[in-house]
Amino acid sequence: MKFLSIHDKIKENTKNDYAFTQVMKNPKILKGFPGSILNISPEKIRKNRIKDRHLSKDFLEGKLSILDLYALVEDLGKINIEMQVLPFAYWDRRALSYLAKVYTQDLRSGQTYDHCVKAIHISILGFNQFPDTDYFYSSFHMREDNRQSLYSDQWEIHVIELKKLNKSEVKDNHKTLYKWACLISADREEERMIIEKDPYIEEAVKELEKLERDPNRMDEYLFRQKNLSDYATQMKFSKELGKTEGRAEGEYMFASLMQRLFLDGRIEDARLAVGDENMRIKLYKEYHLIK
Repeated sequence: MKFLSIHDKIKENTKNDYAFTQVMKNPKILKGFPGSILNISPEKIRKNRIKDRHLSKDFLEGKLSILDLYALVEDLGKINIEMQVLPFAYWDRRALSYLAKVYTQDLRSGQTYDHCVKAIHISILGFNQFPDTDYFYSSFHMREDNRQSLYSDQWEIHVIELKKLNKSEVKDNHKTLYKWACLISADREEERMIIEKDPYIEEAVKELEKLERDPNRMDEYLFRQKNLSDYATQMKFSKELGKTEGRAEGEYMFASLMQRLFLDGRIEDARLAVGDENMRIKLYKEYHLIK
């Protein structure tokens, strides 16, 4: 049996953040995927619900923050899942900023801190974040440097680096997570066949098939794919521009500008900035990249 025809038509599948979000909204999948990361049985996750992805403007330079997926899972806490295929400067700081915001989002003025709910951030990256390891998965907790005692269990960060799949032997307790990572990254038939037996992953496959049959959601998917292609093109141009001008600083500044414009949905301004130096300078000043 052919595993999933949609992959023949949509090569990137769940590496597209829109498609990933649509898949993860399924309650069964929202048990299976976090369960594989936190190493708990999905059956033990009793309830989960998707929360509003829009976070208030009182943080992060007063701008509206939009998460890929924000869920409240009973007995686990708040889970923020972010998909980032293309390289992103200071991703670690962005993840920490969003984690802090998710943690305090529901704490009302005057409430005691015991109302805070544990916050878990999951990054799925299409680029290498950690140069000190070839392993595809890393997890982080707040621990004392020498004694390794836990300061608090309220924050966790989990990172999946898709480029590191097949780079080293998979640990026994990460084998299910590895299957999920393979599904997200898969573009070859034999890779997909390996993960066919997992019932939660098969549910994700069904959601992808639903996505393919829904013309409205497919339009959204293709629009996001176009934005990703535009972004990659602008990043390539920024590197070429930096080399042409002979300034590494200029290359970094232009790349930072492109990232911010795409995050804010200002695609047309990004295109104009490529060929118009006055427009670039105006936007540099707007984003406080130059004085």
